[in-house]
Order: sequence, then structure tokens, then C-alpha cells
Amino acid sequence: MKKIFVYVCALCVGYGSLMSCQPANEQQKAEESEEMDLPAPIVVKPSLAAPDQFESVLTSYFMLKDSFVKSDTSEINQKATDLIEATNKVDTTKLNTEVQTKWKTSKAMIIRSVTTLQTEKGLEDKRAGFEDLSKIMYEVVNTYGAKTTVYKQYCPMALNDKGAYWLSVNKEIKNPYFGNKMLECGEVQEVLTFEK
Repeated sequence: MKKIFVYVCALCVGYGSLMSCQPANEQQKAEESEEMDLPAPIVVKPSLAAPDQFESVLTSYFMLKDSFVKSDTSEINQKATDLIEATNKVDTTKLNTEVQTKWKTSKAMIIRSVTTLQTEKGLEDKRAGFEDLSKIMYEVVNTYGAKTTVYKQYCPMALNDKGAYWLSVNKEIKNPYFGNKMLECGEVQEVLTFEK
């Protein structure tokens, strides 16, 4: 039995992300036996660095992502409301005109995406909306920066094998597109650190 387990672990290493998209209980066993192989960190120099002002928006996004991991639609709707509130509360009055102008566009995109996500009835439709939001948030962290390391994570099987990514503050994969069905399906594509 032990030899079979070692063989399975070797296959997991060899097949990389393909093998990472197995049911959570099998994946957990495999990950316990090997180190997570992460890409080299990318040091991002935000074009309009202002991480303090946008921290609450990122935190709200991460909490929304966690509610997708739980597959809880009522919590998803509540966390989406929290994200809209955090986005509306961002105060850019002490920042330069370029940041203020750019933020108006970013803010409108976030609110439109989250509102659309909220109006969807089914969990899978909400997850498709979350993909759109994640693309916007990726641009937000690259534009304004973040106070912590951000992991861009990707699942090739998400959204009917179209593939989709999300952002996380944890390197461990907790897939918002599958929840407990395939909790650890995915890989870290980028490790983003931010120039101070």
C-alpha cells in the first residue's frame, strides 16, 4: 500500500496542474507528501501606488472569494454588498488628480461587476460573475498596489473547462469555482509583491 501511495505522489509531481485537479481528499494526501512549487515572486511597481486607501476593497474581495469557496449564495450576496460599501468609502481626496481620475473608472467597473454578480440567481452564474470581478481586481492591485503578497491562482477546469483565475492572500489553493467538489484544484500562476 505504501509503494502505491509513493507511486501516486510521483505521478502528481509529473503531471503538475493536471493532477492538481482531482477531488479534494485525494489531492490533500498528495500535497501532504510534497512541497508546493511556487513561481518566483514578481515585484510590482504600481503605476499609481496608494495601497492604504484600497486595502479595505481588497480585504472585501478576499472575503467574497472565501464565500464562493463555501458555495454559500446568501453569504456571497452579503459579502458582495460589503465590497460595494468598501468601494464607495474609498477616499481619494488626498491623492493626486491622476489617481482620483483612474479610481473613478476602477470604482465604476468594480460596482458594475459586483452588482451583476449579485443579481444572478444560480451559484454557477455568480461564479462566472466572480471571474469578471477577479480580472478587474487584478488590474486594481497592479495599479494601486497592496500591503501584502497577493497570489494569482488559476484553475483550468473552472467554468466548464474554460479556465479562470482569482486572487488570494494565501498560497494554498482554495478554489472558489468548485468549493468542496474540488477544493484544491488549481495552481499559483503569479506571486505578486509590491514595491514600497
